[in-house]
Amino acid sequence: MDTRRLGDRHVVEVTQRPDGGPLAVLNWATAELDPGVTMARLHLGAPETGAVQDLGQVGVGAQSPVWWNHDGEWHLGSVSLVSFESR
Repeated sequence: MDTRRLGDRHVVEVTQRPDGGPLAVLNWATAELDPGVTMARLHLGAPETGAVQDLGQVGVGAQSPVWWNHDGEWHLGSVSLVSFESR
């Protein structure tokens, strides 16, 4: 996968599906190394073709993309910060 297809986004983490399938690419909206709180997105990249698919926005502080297989279907998740409103 050619990360230049993500434009000026900063690639934070890349995790390949355990069966050698697509790459989960967690990235920030800016090329800065420490932009503070920023909106992150998750993309899938096909290693063999270089194709990139935008899966959308993920939570603030998203990290550690992880793949798991359940009943023959692959799933993808990540850890994010959660804010709780005080009442």
